[in-house]
Amino acid sequence: LSDHIKHIWDRIDVLINNAGITEEKLLIKMEEEDFLRVLGVNLKGAFFITKELLPLMIKHGGHIIYISSISALKGQIGLASYSASKAGLIGVMRSLSRELAPYNIRVNAILPGYMMTDMGCGASEIAKHRALEESLLRRYTDPEEVADFIEYLINTKGVTGQVFNIDSRII
Repeated sequence: LSDHIKHIWDRIDVLINNAGITEEKLLIKMEEEDFLRVLGVNLKGAFFITKELLPLMIKHGGHIIYISSISALKGQIGLASYSASKAGLIGVMRSLSRELAPYNIRVNAILPGYMMTDMGCGASEIAKHRALEESLLRRYTDPEEVADFIEYLINTKGVTGQVFNIDSRII
């Protein structure tokens, strides 16, 4: 993927790391391959695509955004691997925000809330119900709201190293 991108473009202004999967299993039932698959997509994938595309940002600056989750900060039953991977993204974001600020590269993370995407729709009924019950607004996050916030954040030039909770659940 990164070779394809480098072949087409000579610069990247914004990189949004939003790939994510989950494996809804209690730890006692989770196999190592389940754990590693979630970390591979959610954390390792984001880490290495950032590393590969960083040279296209160094000369002119840019913005890297990691899509994390409220699960990174509060944990969820049956989502230990997902929570660990999303917490890892916040750690990477905080380190890179310090490392890349001299190059005018901003790095932030967003906690978007529970959305009825393919992943959200595929969750257990218990997880969906819990998300609604925990939501102060008693609704799921609309993906368009997340896109609007990302657009706003991209245009806010003086912000880096921050975690933005746009979820209506309290951490």
